[in-house]
Amino acid sequence: MTPRMRDTLYFIGNYWRDEGCAPTYREMAVALEVGSTSAVSRLVASLEERGFVKKQYCKHRSVELTPEGAEKYRAGTVSTPARYSNPSTRSLGGI
Repeated sequence: MTPRMRDTLYFIGNYWRDEGCAPTYREMAVALEVGSTSAVSRLVASLEERGFVKKQYCKHRSVELTPEGAEKYRAGTVSTPARYSNPSTRSLGGI
């Protein structure tokens, strides 16, 4: 798992914990400082291929952790960078 994939997994887990729903791709792009929602889509697809997340296609806010992803998330929450811990405080900026 790449560092960017790990950060994405932690962001999704933290967002679910804090907000009770999945983040949008735009929220992930802003929080992870990724250039586009297309890049986020590729990250989520990579996590899905590895079995860490699942999503319902054509459904808004449908990304969720699988049991394997939840285990990986719980094992690493201590080392989560602070900038990913509370996404609701970040501005969506010009996106």
